[in-house]
Amino acid sequence: MDKIQAQRAVFQLRRKAVNSAPKASPVNKYGEPETEVAEPNWERLKIDVRERIDALAATMSNRCNAPPELKAKLWSDLIRPNVKLLAEFCSNVSFEDAGQDA
Repeated sequence: MDKIQAQRAVFQLRRKAVNSAPKASPVNKYGEPETEVAEPNWERLKIDVRERIDALAATMSNRCNAPPELKAKLWSDLIRPNVKLLAEFCSNVSFEDAGQDA
């Protein structure tokens, strides 16, 4: 994978991430709040997250023969911020039983 192919792959990853993100409803919308909340498609979400993590991992693997400067840029601009978000998500989702404090 040369530098141009790596740049195209990163661009495609970013475009796919932006285009597949669900559109959020406006926060400052006037009126009654929605009473019915749609449940997310958990299976599709799991597949999508796995694909994205695999794509990020592939950009830093030895199979990606991008120049070191490009890998450093990918690390600082794309991978590190997203790994931080994933770590924050993992720390916010707790499976501890609240009833065990007594």
